[in-house]
Amino acid sequence: MTMSVEEAVASLYGGPLDDFVRARDAMVKEARSGGDRALAREIKAMRKPTVAADALNRAIRADPAALDELLDAVERLRRTQEAMLAGEPADFAADRAAYRAAIDAVVANAPGHEVEVRAAVEAAAIGGLAGELRAAAFVVLPEPTGGFGPFAAGARSATLRPPRT
Repeated sequence: MTMSVEEAVASLYGGPLDDFVRARDAMVKEARSGGDRALAREIKAMRKPTVAADALNRAIRADPAALDELLDAVERLRRTQEAMLAGEPADFAADRAAYRAAIDAVVANAPGHEVEVRAAVEAAAIGGLAGELRAAAFVVLPEPTGGFGPFAAGARSATLRPPRT
């Protein structure tokens, strides 16, 4: 049975974290025995996520609507901060509260890993990478940098590993 890269990604990153390496190696062996060395190389290059990245991935998969709410809240907060910098009226407190509530909704889907997921989501938002979470198979996120958009203090980059196509 030949699989696609997308199917391998879905299976590996949707499966149990403890089985990742064993499952990946079995897929590589299957692809090689099927004569698809290019697929075998792509699967072999997939790295086991950290516990925090795995928990974040599972939280996002469990409730995509919560992620959509978070992305909307991040964008509203960014626009509010830009308006404040321009001297325009803005309701920062309300937008910050909506942002925090949206993070809480994502974190609620990561029982046992709430601290790690909260830190990862906040780091992505602070680093301006929240929008890229939607398509990520899993993520390796930056450390928090101190603020959103124009308030960011030396934003660092993150390595996002979206599904290979």
